[in-house]
Amino acid sequence: MTGSPFVLVTRDELWSLGSDPVLLERRLIHGMARQHDHEIVASDRLDDECDRLCNAAMESARGIILDAVRDGTVRLIVSTSRNVEDRQSCLSNGRTGRIACPPQTEVSCSLTVGSLSLISDPSHIAADVALLATLAGREPAVTIDYRGVPILWRNGSAAVLLHEAAGHAAEFSHAPIAWPSWLSVLDRDADLLRGEAPSTMRRASFADVPLPRMSHVVARQSGAHFDLPKRRLDVHLVAGGRYEPLSEMVTIEVSAADLVDGDSVRAVRPFVIEESRGAIAKALAGAAGEPLRYPGVVCSREGQDVVVGSEAPLILTVF
Repeated sequence: MTGSPFVLVTRDELWSLGSDPVLLERRLIHGMARQHDHEIVASDRLDDECDRLCNAAMESARGIILDAVRDGTVRLIVSTSRNVEDRQSCLSNGRTGRIACPPQTEVSCSLTVGSLSLISDPSHIAADVALLATLAGREPAVTIDYRGVPILWRNGSAAVLLHEAAGHAAEFSHAPIAWPSWLSVLDRDADLLRGEAPSTMRRASFADVPLPRMSHVVARQSGAHFDLPKRRLDVHLVAGGRYEPLSEMVTIEVSAADLVDGDSVRAVRPFVIEESRGAIAKALAGAAGEPLRYPGVVCSREGQDVVVGSEAPLILTVF
C-alpha cells in the first residue's frame, strides 16, 4: 500500500534575551516522505512553497516574540507541512489526478526564565510572559508531601494531569475506568474518558511514522461545585508529565505551587506527584468555571515530540 507524500519544512531558532538579544542556534529541517506498506521512503527535498510560508511565519513570530520577551531564553519553532492526496476525481475540473492540500503552519516557542519554563505562541506570549515573570520572582521555601492536602489546579494546569491519565491511556487503547460523571475530556472529536483514541495522525518530522496523537485536549465540568479548602496547595505551573503504559502510573512534575493556609501564602519547592490513573480519577473532588487555556504541553511518545493545546477548568483533587 502506497501513501500520499508528506512534505515538511521546520525552522528552529534559540535566542538568549536581555538588553541585546543573541541568536544562539538556527536550524533548517526539510524533507518529503512517502509510506510504502511498512516502510517510509524519505528524502531531504525542499518544497519551495512550504519554505516560503515557513520563512514568512518565522519572521513574523520572531518579531512578536522578541518584542514581548525581555529576559531568559526562547526556542522558537515554526513548521509548515503539506500532504499531497491521491484522489479518484477532482470535482473542480472533472479530471482525475493529484491534489495538493493547503499547507498548514504551526508556531510554538519554549520560554525559560530561571528554572521555570512554559510553551507559548505569538497570540498568547504577553500573558504567558507576565505569568512566568510573576512565578519566577518568588523564593520557594516550603517542602511538603502532597498526599492528604487538597490540590487546586489553577491556570488550566489540570489539563496536564488529564492529558497523562486519560489521553495517553486512550492512545494505548487501555480499557476505560470510572471517572466522575461531571467531567468530560475531549481531544477534538475523541472522548478520551471513554477510551476513544485521538483521530488526528501526527508526526514530529518527515522521517517519522504518523501516529494517532492528541492535538487539543479540552476538559469541561458540569455541576461539580466544591467548597474551597482554607488549607490547600495551589498549582500554577507544571514542568512535565509521563504515563507508563505497563503500570498505568502517572508522574506529574509540579514546578510552581503555593501552600495556602488561611491568609498565609508561601511558595512551595518543586515536587512530584506519582499516582495510578485509577487513583487520579478517585482523587477528583470538584471543579468550577469554564476551561482555561494552559500554556501548551510538549507531548513525547516513541521519540516524537509534538505540542498539544490544553484547556481545563479549576479542578480540586485530594490524594
